[in-house]
Amino acid sequence: MKNLRNTISAMILLLALGNKATAQTSPDANTTVICSGTSKTLTSSVDGSSYQWYKDGQLISAAKSKTYDAATPGDYVVVAINEHGCASDASPAVKVLGVPDATPTITALNNNSCFTSGNNVELTGSGIPTTSINGLSYRYEWRKTGSNTVISNASKITLNTVSQSGSYTLTIVPVWSGADLTCSKTSAETTVTINPFAAKPTIATNIGNYASDDEKKAGVVCERNDVTLTASVASSDPNLTTTVTYQWLKDGAPISGQTTNVLKLTNVSSANSGLYTVTATTTTGCTATSDAVTIDVKARPAKPSIQY
Repeated sequence: MKNLRNTISAMILLLALGNKATAQTSPDANTTVICSGTSKTLTSSVDGSSYQWYKDGQLISAAKSKTYDAATPGDYVVVAINEHGCASDASPAVKVLGVPDATPTITALNNNSCFTSGNNVELTGSGIPTTSINGLSYRYEWRKTGSNTVISNASKITLNTVSQSGSYTLTIVPVWSGADLTCSKTSAETTVTINPFAAKPTIATNIGNYASDDEKKAGVVCERNDVTLTASVASSDPNLTTTVTYQWLKDGAPISGQTTNVLKLTNVSSANSGLYTVTATTTTGCTATSDAVTIDVKARPAKPSIQY
């Protein structure tokens, strides 16, 4: 029996030395994988009265059944022994490889941003092991907390609506020969906040009380009149909000103290001429600015006297 063991050990060593990895997308012959903490059941194809299993050329004590649960990576062979004590040649080696653990990580870009076209929140996943095993691949699975639905299998997802605010996780699933393995890993949650943008304000004026239609369009108003500008916001878009504060501006510069939706200009003069806008700001600092309204103050003619 000692000579048999030596012969088997030599055969195993030759098999191991000749089994070099090659670049291919399908599993190598006589190769399987196990996740950490699990085992793979190996089964002899030949019936015998008893069996002997070997790992990496070393006899496995008490491994004398037709099946053996391989829990550690290595090269395994089995010998079948009949009722007369005659042993078969050693089986071809089966290589059991350990699945490298993934370490899923999420990187967020533009998080806690204001909703606006092109200002998307991007979540990028990483953590797939760099160790290459033929036949082993990994798949990304993105989920929003509270739902088991897989949002995407891409390495990066883009979020661009207020309703997509919430917590997200990334799971990396190892796949062996087309079948999912049980040793998937899930990242910590990443919370995404997409703040609603301010609805764009509009400005109404009372210039029409003093001017013709053409003059109203041009913002013409006579000096010493009073002008009232009133801002308002309205939107049914869920990505916008009408809960805002205001700041009035003249020619692009903030007007001190003018932070309500109404701007009153009394007894106007040429100094009041200019372009007026109003900026609406949300509680999270998202802003929108109105279109400009022109105020063009015209001098009155000289007070006439009556000649008689």
